[in-house]
Amino acid sequence: MNDSLNISTDLKMKALYEPEAVAFSFETVGWQILLIVVGVLILVGLFFITRSYIRNAYRRKAVALVQVISVRYNSKQDVYCFTDLMVVLKQVAMTTYGRTQVADLSGMEWLQFLEEKGKETPFSKFGSIWNQALYKNEAPSNEDALSLFGLAKKWIKTHV
Repeated sequence: MNDSLNISTDLKMKALYEPEAVAFSFETVGWQILLIVVGVLILVGLFFITRSYIRNAYRRKAVALVQVISVRYNSKQDVYCFTDLMVVLKQVAMTTYGRTQVADLSGMEWLQFLEEKGKETPFSKFGSIWNQALYKNEAPSNEDALSLFGLAKKWIKTHV
């Protein structure tokens, strides 16, 4: 036992060797690759955002037209505004789904088509109001008119 104590006392602790700190630099290859990857991802993202913006230009124009028609109706109580509103909806539908699928639709069939292609747009619920406005030239109540203009805007924004 005595020998083991002597051995441990003979060994002296020496200072640990610490390497120099690694200098931080953006000049390494990994950072350059990361910069290129992030740059490419930003460019791809901008491409898709721009493409979506350009593709949805017709929606923005149609919503603006509906707003103009709504203002005209509110100021003049012009019942023909609802005919103009249907024309805008028909143009948007033909732009999106093509003339062959949309042009022949009318009446309840047209309203059901709008319901199917939009998200939570119950056009057939307002079928009698549409008929009165379009065919009998009877203006709906202000509440119904607001609902119809809002429904048209919602369909334009949400149709598939």
